[in-house]
Amino acid sequence: MKVIGFRNSPTHVRYAVLEVEGNKASFLNASGEHILKYPQSIDDVPDKLDWLFKEVNRVFNLNVETKFCALKCNEYNRSEKTSTRYTAYADAIVLLASRMRSIPVQYFLYKQIHLTSSDVMNFAEAKAGKCNKRWDTQIADAIAVAYCLGAKNE
Repeated sequence: MKVIGFRNSPTHVRYAVLEVEGNKASFLNASGEHILKYPQSIDDVPDKLDWLFKEVNRVFNLNVETKFCALKCNEYNRSEKTSTRYTAYADAIVLLASRMRSIPVQYFLYKQIHLTSSDVMNFAEAKAGKCNKRWDTQIADAIAVAYCLGAKNE
């Protein structure tokens, strides 16, 4: 089954398209696009969110067989910053775009997938492989949540 995992940040969005079968997964877009960078020409928050909504829908249009959407959210802490607030807005865009397509969506914290930020890269690589460019914790987060949701629903 095809699952898309997203991990948002204030400057870009990482996403992983996985084909999950049992406890195995293929990272379908590992050698293709897996990052959406906000255009530097857009600095107004509503305009950025409008751009993101269109881009997330484009990703879904390219992956019409998607059965589930997974989202790795920021971990809870006591301090709110502009960056964490903006990431929450972006998370809401992904949730909305998924729901508007009737794609079941779930968001996760590390605790829910039994991982930490220090072991997510090893987990993601072991389960689905890694991409050739820009391998980092954010794309690993997207892979991990997509894998966990897909394996749970397989």
